[in-house]
Amino acid sequence: RFHCGDGTCINHTLVCNGREDCANKADESLAIPCSSSPVDECATNNHGCMQRCVNTPSYYYCTCQPGYQLTENHRGCTDYNECQEFGICSQTCTNTIGSFLCSCGEGYINYDGRHCRGTGGNAGLLFSNRVEIRLSDLQRSEQTVIVGSLQNTVNLDYHFTEKLLFWSDISADQISRSYLNGTDVKSIITHG
Repeated sequence: RFHCGDGTCINHTLVCNGREDCANKADESLAIPCSSSPVDECATNNHGCMQRCVNTPSYYYCTCQPGYQLTENHRGCTDYNECQEFGICSQTCTNTIGSFLCSCGEGYINYDGRHCRGTGGNAGLLFSNRVEIRLSDLQRSEQTVIVGSLQNTVNLDYHFTEKLLFWSDISADQISRSYLNGTDVKSIITHG
């Protein structure tokens, strides 16, 4: 960024471009050596930049390779943890120096380097309409009642490995569970 001197900044590429981009015209003023043959400040020792030096008509600035970020001195580069970005990987993210790796849990494959897809069966959506818990097959647009005759089911969870379905019924004041096929329905917490 180029500091105009009036509290604003513009992109370095706009300096000495023949147009006054700063309100005070500082980007095209005589104080800046705008010339047809500007000095390449990056030519000698990368001008102290750790990874990349970008020369502009009036100045230079340092940048870093992908996977790195500038340090506070604006010359050095340090590893950037991409895994801190929400959604960078759909399941598990492992930061590496200058990059990252996405991986998937058991039963899933990494199909594009960042996202996971189930390896078996059809994708489905479990939901409650308060009196029933249903499974909607997303490929065939079919719905199946898993558990019926409920009073007021408002929360739902599914344990993928054990194929167990859990729900809370606020009218019955209990938490129950069953297998995904609807068998072995049990109340596991009956008050509280």
